[in-house]
Amino acid sequence: MASLAEQYRALRDRRQAGDPPDFEALLRRFYTGFLKPGDTAVDVGAFKGKHTIPIAAAIAGPGAALHAIEPNPEMAAALRDRIAADPALSFVMLHECAAAAENGIAEFIIAVEAPGYSGLRQRDYDQPDVTTRRIGVHTVRLDWLLPHLPSLAYIKLDIEGGEFDALRGAEGLLERHRPAISFEFGRRAYGVYGVDPAAVFDWFEARRYVLFDIIGNPLRVKDRFLRADRLPGVFDFLAVPAENRTLVRLAQAQQDPPPLTTPDAP
Repeated sequence: MASLAEQYRALRDRRQAGDPPDFEALLRRFYTGFLKPGDTAVDVGAFKGKHTIPIAAAIAGPGAALHAIEPNPEMAAALRDRIAADPALSFVMLHECAAAAENGIAEFIIAVEAPGYSGLRQRDYDQPDVTTRRIGVHTVRLDWLLPHLPSLAYIKLDIEGGEFDALRGAEGLLERHRPAISFEFGRRAYGVYGVDPAAVFDWFEARRYVLFDIIGNPLRVKDRFLRADRLPGVFDFLAVPAENRTLVRLAQAQQDPPPLTTPDAP
């Protein structure tokens, strides 16, 4: 089997050749593999609903609940309109706030030309000449926002470097409900938050979670996770409860066919 370095190099080569792998499709493949009608999920960094909508489709049914967290007013408005226009999304609740380690009010930096890079800190942008606009937003601990959930199957996090802070604000939810988790983790984003990747691994290990990259490589030891973090090519990771053998098998099955595909044109 190819090493992490070889696998990630192949992904970079595809991107440079104009045939980038569709990591969003891989993420959808993961969560649609275990979510079922009636489940509860949380989409942190919902944006305009790229994953909110397919998550909703996967869990639609009696008892379903989907909490979408989006602090950018323009993106929240677009998602709110989508929810209002579709009665089938009546169980989707939009929270216009930022998930964080503490409740409060904070500055939120909107990347005007690249709104997907917006966040509570100004990250290192991947494109030149990005202008910014700063607004105030409410920050909330997910434990505070969602204290009485009867169950929780999945948390998706993509908030441009703030993922670990959001997770630290959700410790109670993880302990009570043991959800599957997906999180983006790229140095150009988390670096401005002062996050130590070794501390992230330790945090998950202490809570009995097993880590994988989005293409199914198990990262069960710290050195392997740190190697995956250092190698450019993959920025999406999965965390599943170690005791849940079904989720562990599903995360590792990300290695199986179908192969990585190219994203559809917008």
